[in-house]
Amino acid sequence: MVELPGIEAITVDQGTVARTDVDGKAIYGVNSNALTYVVGDRLDAMYLRDRMIDKYPDVMNTENVGQMPNNAIFHAEATVLLRAARADGGTLSGRNLHIRVDRKICRDCRTVLPYVAMELGNPVVTFADPRGVVETFHNGMWRK
Repeated sequence: MVELPGIEAITVDQGTVARTDVDGKAIYGVNSNALTYVVGDRLDAMYLRDRMIDKYPDVMNTENVGQMPNNAIFHAEATVLLRAARADGGTLSGRNLHIRVDRKICRDCRTVLPYVAMELGNPVVTFADPRGVVETFHNGMWRK
């Protein structure tokens, strides 16, 4: 089991959880199969996916919009960014977010998340996974 403060412990087979704080308020993101993924999350993700397909056709799958890497927009890591932006008036501009996630970031998230962040105001985003790996992206690129 993986535990993040403020949320019930979930087993690995029940999904992914990501957590950040915006102005002292905990914001959680879950994958689209989780019970706490709501209609607003799905609508935000679909709108963002469509916008990103138009804007980043070299990154996004323009042939089959529900496939990789577009599916990453429905993962916990993107959901936490979308929910944080929603909680902050629709933008994360000027923010420096630290996000803890209960799993290793997948290949599709590694591809898409920097672009998701740029669409949400281009914050500096640092992810920490349970293995202790800490990585940051900004301006559409992961820092080396």
